[in-house]
Amino acid sequence: MNSSRAEELAGQARFVFNGTVKKLKAATLPEIKKKDRERTIIVRVDQILHAPPIFTNRVGQDVTVQLKKGEKVSVGQQAEFYTNSWLIGNESVALVSLGHRAVQKASAATFSATPADPVRTLATRDMQVHVDNADMVCSGRVTSVRMPEEELNTLSAESSANVHPPLSEHDPNWQEAVVEIDDMHKGPTEKKSVVVRFPSSKDRMWADAPKFRPGQSGYFVLHKAPMGINAQGKVAAMAADTIGVQDEYYTALHEDDFQPFEHQGPLNEMFTSAKVSDDESGAKDDAKDVVHQA
Repeated sequence: MNSSRAEELAGQARFVFNGTVKKLKAATLPEIKKKDRERTIIVRVDQILHAPPIFTNRVGQDVTVQLKKGEKVSVGQQAEFYTNSWLIGNESVALVSLGHRAVQKASAATFSATPADPVRTLATRDMQVHVDNADMVCSGRVTSVRMPEEELNTLSAESSANVHPPLSEHDPNWQEAVVEIDDMHKGPTEKKSVVVRFPSSKDRMWADAPKFRPGQSGYFVLHKAPMGINAQGKVAAMAADTIGVQDEYYTALHEDDFQPFEHQGPLNEMFTSAKVSDDESGAKDDAKDVVHQA
């Protein structure tokens, strides 16, 4: 397996670990019947590379891995397994394999060393994917929050006509946050500010979305969405080819779309380390200029 394929599988797998194959056509869970063990193996977990919290205590334990069709291993083989959860029992877990490769020399050398935090590693990987899928990533400060102009006009018209349309159960109650940009990490560098639409509703459908207020500062991971006015006169996200779409707007709908500067999470680490790297590079260039001038 080449490194690009391994990286692709690592992006799909939630539990990646180095392990040693102990038994073929076997399982650690009684729930897996004999007739279903044709492709299951028992693997001892030697080192966890990335994992959700529920799997971080599995080092040294035996787990069941269901191999893909055509995927082959042998007893005693050490491999780097790319897996996702299948079954969780009282004594063990069963996993579904996306693929495996030989244990890498760097990983093998660190078996006895203190490994990186597998939960943090997974969180950082997830955030990198989230940033890669974003249309704009910037750091800045919320200067004001307002209702979209289209919805204000609708409310004004309804008030004048004494009309009160029924409320939708999951109405997002869109608002707009005006963000003053300090640094642009991804997106149009000439922008000095951006308007972000976000659902102010606390309904369970929108509960995890950031709720902005003036004065908040941090990192914004933004995504473009086509929006317009629906039949009830409400601002609504729409399919790109829907009649009534007015424009594309930057939105923040996911809990990872905003991270305050003081929050020591993967986004903060990602851009802080990038800034340190840029500063060090600039310092080296300045030092070279001084040498040349001397």
